[in-house]
Amino acid sequence: MKLKRREKILIYIGAMVIVSWGLFHYLYTPKLKEAKRLKQEIALVEQSIQTNLEIIQNSKLLEMEIEQLQKELASLRSIMGGGRQIFQVLEQLGREPSKTDIKLVSIMPKAEEIKLGSPGAIGPSQAVYTKLSIDMRLECQFKALGPYLECLETLPMLIAIDKVQIDRKDEIYPNLAVNLVVDTYTLSNLDVLD
Repeated sequence: MKLKRREKILIYIGAMVIVSWGLFHYLYTPKLKEAKRLKQEIALVEQSIQTNLEIIQNSKLLEMEIEQLQKELASLRSIMGGGRQIFQVLEQLGREPSKTDIKLVSIMPKAEEIKLGSPGAIGPSQAVYTKLSIDMRLECQFKALGPYLECLETLPMLIAIDKVQIDRKDEIYPNLAVNLVVDTYTLSNLDVLD
């Protein structure tokens, strides 16, 4: 039995299809799955690297902010000197609302140094004062605000009321929202007087 040429071609084509399918199934498909897995790992590693870079950038920004805050703290410490007088001022201003019917919402101090006198002068004329501006936010009825301002006037320190802003807000009615800016002056360089 002799195969015709056409039959031989069909057998060769069939064998090639079977061999190609075997190569594809046993060699190419596992390599394709391995390539997909490696691409996924690469994507995860790249995402991890990106996250780490963001963390590093954020930590550098935090370091810069910490350095800036440390500089501000050092300048405030130099301005405030011992700082006892300023803390006494804040304590007294915070204590006064509790004596009256006033709710102290917030108190935010800002200190700055003021030099008085001429250069080369000795004694009190060359004293260094600390001006402490205190932004206070209060909630009270209008009738309690007058006595509170009188209490501030009687405190044993130099006080100047710089701003009083009164707003009526429905959330806290019948109370009023009061923004009060008070300037206090304390002698911060006592060595000059000795």
